[in-house]
Amino acid sequence: MGPGCHRIGRSLNTDLQIPDDSVSSAHCELTVGEGAWGVKDLGSTNGTFIDGCPVTEGILEPGQTLRLGQVEIQREGGPALEPVADEASPATVSALKRPGAARLTIPTKVRGSKSFYGRIPGAFAYPFKGDGWGLLIAGTLVFGSLDYLYSARFGGIRVIRMAGVVAMPLGVIATGYIFLFMQSIITLTAMGDETVLNWPDFENIWDSAFRPFLLMMAIIFASMLPALVCGTIAGASASWVIVAFGVMGLLYLPMSLLAVSIFDSVFALNPMVTFLGIARAPGPYSVCCGLLAVLWLGTRELQEAVRGMMSSTLPSIFISEFLFLYSMCVVTRLLGLLYLTKRKELGWRLN
Repeated sequence: MGPGCHRIGRSLNTDLQIPDDSVSSAHCELTVGEGAWGVKDLGSTNGTFIDGCPVTEGILEPGQTLRLGQVEIQREGGPALEPVADEASPATVSALKRPGAARLTIPTKVRGSKSFYGRIPGAFAYPFKGDGWGLLIAGTLVFGSLDYLYSARFGGIRVIRMAGVVAMPLGVIATGYIFLFMQSIITLTAMGDETVLNWPDFENIWDSAFRPFLLMMAIIFASMLPALVCGTIAGASASWVIVAFGVMGLLYLPMSLLAVSIFDSVFALNPMVTFLGIARAPGPYSVCCGLLAVLWLGTRELQEAVRGMMSSTLPSIFISEFLFLYSMCVVTRLLGLLYLTKRKELGWRLN
C-alpha cells in the first residue's frame, strides 16, 4: 500500500483486507499522502473511529488509532509511507522499508478469522439474516405458483401442458434464475461479503435466465457423463459400475458448481481444475459433501412428510418449495465459505 486512496474492509476486493466479522465488506477509505492521512467511512455497519471518536470523515495523525468495528489499527512513524505486504499473516500487515517511515500496525489474529468448520453453523442461519425470511417467502410464492400451474388440472387436462410452447421456456427461465441466485450467494460469500440474502436483478433474458440454465446443464452433464457413457456402452449388465460412476459424479458436482461460479466460465469444468480443487482441500470438501447429502435427504423426507399430512396440493407445494429454497441457500453458502477459507490452497482467483 503506497500513496493514494485505499479501501479497507473484509472483502477480497478491497486494497487492505481485514477478515473480521465486525468489519464491513468495504468499511472505509484511507487517503495516504505526505503528512496527514484522510479517513472516510463508507457506510459501515459498526462505524469508523479515530482515538475512540466516531467519524464520517477525519484525519489520522501519527500515533493515533483507527478502529474499524472491533479491530484497532495503529499509525506509527513519520509522514512518509513506504510499506510492503507481509503475506505470512492472516491480515495484511505493513512492514518498514526504512527507519522512520510511517506504517499501519494491524493485529495478525482477528476475531472473525474462523476456519471453515467454525463457520458451518452460521451457514444454516444465513437464509434468515436481515430480510431473508421475506425474500424466501416471496420466492416461495412465485416459484410455488409456477409449480402449482404445472400440476393444476382443468377438465382432467393439465393447464400448462395444454400450451407446451409456453411451458418449456417458462421452466427454463425459472430454473435459470434460481441457478443465478445460487451463483450470487457463492460469489458474494467467496468475496467475504456479509450482504444479507437477496434476489439478483433480472437484467435480461440471456444473462439472467438462459445463460445460467445452460451453465447448470453443463455442470450436471459433466458430472454424470462417465455414468451415462458406461450405461450406454455396458447397459444393465454393469449396473454396479454405473452406480459407482454416479456416486463419483455426485461427489464431483459440488466442486464443479463452485469452480464455475468462481471463474464464471464453463471452462472451469476442466477435470484438472475440479479434481485438483478436491485434492487441495479434501477434509473441508468431504464435510461439505456430507452436509449437502444430509440437507438433500432431509429436505426430501420433509417434503414427503408434508405431502402425506396435507390433503390439499397447494399448501404442500409451497412448503416443499420453501424447504428447497432454504436448502439451496445453505448449500451455496457452504460452498462459498469453502472458497473463502481455502482460497490459498485452491489457488483460484475470483473473477
